[in-house]
Amino acid sequence: MLKVAKKIYHHILFLLPSKIAVGIMYFRSFRRFPRLSDPKDFNEKVQARKLRDRNPLLKTCADKVLVKDYVAKKIGDEHVIPTIWSGEKFDPVAALSWPLPFVVKANHTSGDIFFVRSSDEMDIAKLEQMCNAWVARPYQPHLREWAYQHIKPQILVEPFIAQNGKLPLDFKIFVFNGVARYIQVDVDRESNHTRCFYDRDWHKCDFALYYPFYKGHVERPKNLEKMLNFAEILSKEFSFVRCDFYEVDGHIYFGEMTFYPGAGIENFTPREWDRKFGDLWTF
Repeated sequence: MLKVAKKIYHHILFLLPSKIAVGIMYFRSFRRFPRLSDPKDFNEKVQARKLRDRNPLLKTCADKVLVKDYVAKKIGDEHVIPTIWSGEKFDPVAALSWPLPFVVKANHTSGDIFFVRSSDEMDIAKLEQMCNAWVARPYQPHLREWAYQHIKPQILVEPFIAQNGKLPLDFKIFVFNGVARYIQVDVDRESNHTRCFYDRDWHKCDFALYYPFYKGHVERPKNLEKMLNFAEILSKEFSFVRCDFYEVDGHIYFGEMTFYPGAGIENFTPREWDRKFGDLWTF
C-alpha cells in the first residue's frame, strides 16, 4: 500500500509545474518552503539549480559513460576506471566474456548498481532482466534533476575496484566556485551505512548529513592533495559540483560527478550547516 501511495505521489509531482514540484518536495523534508528566487541554504540552491542551470556540460558530466572522456582529458585516463562494456541493451553473449569480478550499473541513474564478485553470482537471465528494466525507465523525473533527464540510458560494466576484497572508501569532494572545501566519507555502504565529513586539512567536522554520523576516524588519504587538485580541475566549468574518487593501493580513481547531491532534500544536523554550505556557493 505504501509503495502504491509513493508511486502516486511521484506521478502527481511529475505532472505539476517544476517550481511547484520542487517546492513540495523541499517542504516535505524541511517543513518550510524554499526561497527559490533568492536561495540561501545549500539545499535551496540545489533546488534553484534544477530550475535555472542549463549548462550543457551538466548532461555530459552526469552521464557515467560520457564523463570518462571528459575526465581523461582533464586529469589523465590512468585515473578513469576502464570500461569492460557499455551499450543500450544488455548483451548476454558479451556478458559471458566479462572478466570477474565486475560491476554493472546504469549510466543515467543513482543507485542502480550490481556487483558480480564470483561465478556463483553470474546469473545471465537475472542480469538481463535487471539491466533492461534500468534502461527502460527514466531516472525519477519527479525530482526535476535536469541533467539526468537528458542522458541516453545505457548499461556500463566496469572492473570491481576492490580494497582487500571490499568496496573502497568513496571520497566525495564538495567543490564550491572552484575551491575544494569538504570531503564526505561514506562507511560500510553495503551493510551499516554511516557518514562523516572532513575539511580539506583533514580535520573531522561535527555535523551529519542524512545518514548516521560515523564516530570513528578515517585515515587521511595518502594522495589527498592530489585528489583535491583533481576535483578543482574538473570543477572549473561549474559553480558547484561534488567530485567522487577512490584511492586503491595508493592510486586515485575517478568515481563520478554529482550536481544535485541527495536531490537537495537531505537534512544537515545541526541545521546551521545547510547555511554554511550555502554560503560557500555563489549561485
